Amino acid sequence: MTALFGWTTRREFIIELQTTFGPHNLVADAEHELDHLQMKKSQHINKYEDEICHTGKPQTLGELHLLAQEVDAQYWEHKEEAQCQTKSIASTSKQANPRNNS
Repeated sequence: MTALFGWTTRREFIIELQTTFGPHNLVADAEHELDHLQMKKSQHINKYEDEICHTGKPQTLGELHLLAQEVDAQYWEHKEEAQCQTKSIASTSKQANPRNNS
């Protein structure tokens, strides 16, 4: 392979780019990102706020973690049940009207 500007592989070129143009201070960048961390509306924990309000505010981070896991499990269980019901309705509909089956 012919060397282009001293790089013999694509990987060497990428490493050079990252070294030259990568973050100047990884620790400061990480701290900045953590300080400005925000949860988006589309993220599921926002949907759990109502559930947490009904059960009462946890006193410790550990209790909040356990409650979030419980609510998350309930959420996904509900989603799975809804998906099964949708599949069951679609299957029943196809059986009831065989002309639409292809």
